[in-house]
Amino acid sequence: MEKRPVNPFVYWAQSNEQLFLRLELEAKGTPQVTTSARRFEFSCRGVAPGHGVQDFEVLLDLQDAIVAGPAGYRMVCLGSRIQFYIDKDPDHRGFWPSLLQNRAKPAWLKLDFDRFQSGDADSDDEKDKDKAGGEDRSMRDTVDNLLREAKKKRSEGGPAPLDFKKMYLSTYNTFMLLGFAGVLVSLFRSYQAEGLAESIPKAYERVGQNVRFLQFAQTLEIVHAAVGLVHSRPASAVWQAVGRLTLVHLIHFQPELHNSPLVFWLYVTWASVEMIRYPYYLGQVHGLVPKPLKVLRYTSWMVLYPVGMSLEVLIILRALETYPESHPATLLEVAGHKLTISHIIGAYLLLCPFAFLFLLRHMFDQTKSQLFGKKKITRSKKVK
Repeated sequence: MEKRPVNPFVYWAQSNEQLFLRLELEAKGTPQVTTSARRFEFSCRGVAPGHGVQDFEVLLDLQDAIVAGPAGYRMVCLGSRIQFYIDKDPDHRGFWPSLLQNRAKPAWLKLDFDRFQSGDADSDDEKDKDKAGGEDRSMRDTVDNLLREAKKKRSEGGPAPLDFKKMYLSTYNTFMLLGFAGVLVSLFRSYQAEGLAESIPKAYERVGQNVRFLQFAQTLEIVHAAVGLVHSRPASAVWQAVGRLTLVHLIHFQPELHNSPLVFWLYVTWASVEMIRYPYYLGQVHGLVPKPLKVLRYTSWMVLYPVGMSLEVLIILRALETYPESHPATLLEVAGHKLTISHIIGAYLLLCPFAFLFLLRHMFDQTKSQLFGKKKITRSKKVK
């Protein structure tokens, strides 16, 4: 008996002019697509999460009219997903209260959080790994319902709802941008007033506590990624937050490092990274990212990240020289072997190459996706 086609997971979003459909499906043949004024039909043989190679279909009776025929949509096949950009009928543009005529939402239809993202969107492969499940899926369903109800009220002429997610992320990114801008301004003013030779040893005294506070605040980005506020891999946020917090505390608890030139240049490098990253995040929150800023975001790391990583390693090596004398206390003794803070610092140093390679690969994948992904999009709709 021939199996009936099954539905892949479909994620949707909209703008005033278009619908966006993302099918979690890897095509193994040429997709068949038919659109009429209020209906979308898709069928294809492929592979989807939880299913082997078999036939899939998506049939949608739409809430309002779209541009019928091949001229009204664009299909992009990207590995394990298929993206559709569907033009709304010019006479029916604006926000729809729902995607379907029937307000009952199928279990396989979800809101496309990529279209509501507000952080450093990861590469396409990373986004494919972000599958909602368990408590996370329940939370996203709740947000999905809230957004749908808000749009329904807007379409019925009610007052525009507040976008608390956008408000929060705008506030957070602005706060972090101003914080790191203050670090750079303070270091620059010190340089202007006293010269480089005099200002370098005073870097920690002037901005050390500010940098430490900002790095604590930056741990919120782990939460943002974990709960789905932004489409970013939590692991990358963890590596960066833990790495920086380790460095700021190595410096904080070792006075001999406070006047080191390495600390001055580390603060300058970190602040320079964030003076590019947070304006980019703000642009994403509001859907306005200038092309030069995007290019700067995904090219500047090629210099700033290796410089920052080199400075971090040098500071750790310097800490290994000074901590045995300043912090000789034994933390734990096992079988006659004493564990001190210096042993922990040494173990962390051994982990650094793996963390650095992970972050560099992460940024390299993002750069390919963000700066060169469009070249892949323009390929033929056919999939071999």
